[in-house]
Amino acid sequence: MNFLFRWFIFWLPMIPIAVVNGTIRDLGYAKYTGALIAHQIASVVLIAWLGLYMYFIFKKHPMTSTVQSLLLGIYWMLLTVTFEFGLGYASGKSFNTMMLDYHIEQGRLWICVLVWIAVAPYFFFIRKTTRKQKKTHL
Repeated sequence: MNFLFRWFIFWLPMIPIAVVNGTIRDLGYAKYTGALIAHQIASVVLIAWLGLYMYFIFKKHPMTSTVQSLLLGIYWMLLTVTFEFGLGYASGKSFNTMMLDYHIEQGRLWICVLVWIAVAPYFFFIRKTTRKQKKTHL
């Protein structure tokens, strides 16, 4: 199976993970915290859920090189942004409205989720490589 298709298939479950996270935010705690704080909580929780998902993916299907892990992170981030803007466009949102989540200076943390998606494959690759090196030096 080619690299792009294989990792596209592994990216797909991130969509329902994000949807469930947003649904819990909207139906659960947003009415108690307000929109901005709910967005911030949901962003941090999504990073954690995606990290857990990726941990299991990379445990079973480890990256083989630094370059591969960095390229995968960029690929997944581009897929995520493309999906986000495609869905926003299809639902009638303006570009300016969609860009609101990228204003970190206003407390919007969505960019942190994208950064995590981009660096997580490298993080898990380095973590695995470092652990393997420690075991061989013992």
